[in-house]
Amino acid sequence: MLLVATYNTGDLVGKWLPAPRLPLIGRYLPARVRLFGRGMLPVVVLLHLCFIPAFLLMVSKPPQLASLLKSDAVPLTIVLLLGVSTGYIGCMCLSLAAERGTTAAQKEMAGMVSSFALMVGLSAGSALGLALSNFIAPNAAPSLPPPPIT
Repeated sequence: MLLVATYNTGDLVGKWLPAPRLPLIGRYLPARVRLFGRGMLPVVVLLHLCFIPAFLLMVSKPPQLASLLKSDAVPLTIVLLLGVSTGYIGCMCLSLAAERGTTAAQKEMAGMVSSFALMVGLSAGSALGLALSNFIAPNAAPSLPPPPIT
């Protein structure tokens, strides 16, 4: 539960970073946090894949890292960084797609298409994750206790 809350908090912070004004407060930020442009986007997405070995190291717990992985600080930090980077990259992808157009209609169309692509990608990823979890551990679904006999 704590890891989910940490990820969601990081994701929210990551989505706030490129915003020109703070949501709910209405105050302007001094500048948008823009770490990359359109040309660097594929590189940033590939670098984002570095979280996979980090999670595999946490799960496998090699003896060389046993003392480092004793506390919960390392997993929480990695999950927080994953959330911040995922939120930031997702928000920047949508922002950069809308900047491609020259007219208001083109920007609106780019925003709609990129939002649709995001939803398709999230749905496909969820379906793939469900299929993989059923393939890896088909009988691992939690079972309910039998009802009491009265």
